[in-house]
Amino acid sequence: MVRVRTLVAGALAGSALFACENPGSPFAEADGVLAYTDAGSIHVLDLANRADDVIHTAEAGTDIRNVTWAPDGTSLVFHTYEFGQHTQFVRQWKMYSISADGAGISLMFDRGGPEIYPAYGPDGRLAYWGNDGLYIDGWATYTTTGTVDQSAPTWSPDGRHIVFASRSDLLRVTLADTSETETIFEVDEIGSTARDPAYSPDGTRLAFVREFTAMLNEIWIVATDGTESRSLTEGHRDRHPVWSRDGSTIAFVRNENSIYTIGIEPGSRIQILLSHPVEHIAWVW
Repeated sequence: MVRVRTLVAGALAGSALFACENPGSPFAEADGVLAYTDAGSIHVLDLANRADDVIHTAEAGTDIRNVTWAPDGTSLVFHTYEFGQHTQFVRQWKMYSISADGAGISLMFDRGGPEIYPAYGPDGRLAYWGNDGLYIDGWATYTTTGTVDQSAPTWSPDGRHIVFASRSDLLRVTLADTSETETIFEVDEIGSTARDPAYSPDGTRLAFVREFTAMLNEIWIVATDGTESRSLTEGHRDRHPVWSRDGSTIAFVRNENSIYTIGIEPGSRIQILLSHPVEHIAWVW
């Protein structure tokens, strides 16, 4: 059953605080639809109408992770972790498609191995990680050695490239020739990693997470030629950046309990958008 909560600006409703009413917020006139996960549920938040719908809740023992919108905004894909008797041991990984209103849900693949961290391309192709590399629509595209990277890939707006996190760095693969990759951002500090890349709408920049410790992660941006890298946030556990439609603003998850926004220009002020337990976000504009 879908639970519907109407969020009134400035008031606490159903444990979620919608904070777009701040006149200084870049999302004061926010539109679009935001999907977010909070461990066992998927929420769809209509920013214009301030309505927050829980479209799916997983069974006990199953966590819902990365969610991605289909390009037409009618459905989402997400992956789950199903735990065994001891929760530190993951028993199964599965990937599902669900309609935006929660009316229909279907298993994407049934191969036995993991299909995780999905990301739709602009033309409707679906990229994700398998146990031996990067797949697109069920076909192996790029083979990796070692462990699977624990964040979703991101498509360039023209659909020609995919950027993903590999060990500590951000790499780009050209889909016309996947035999080689190029490094977009190389981590130069021992113990630091780059993850969660996200292409800007015009394809000129990437937002990503620079992870220094388990509790210290910053949102960074870098030009797609590898220059002009700089941090946007500091001092918190910030993850999962997504871009506004005009490329001027980035939304992100802070400390797994709220969604914030920040402009990409130096000196931009951070604004809270939603106060609620959050693990991952995906936007449709």
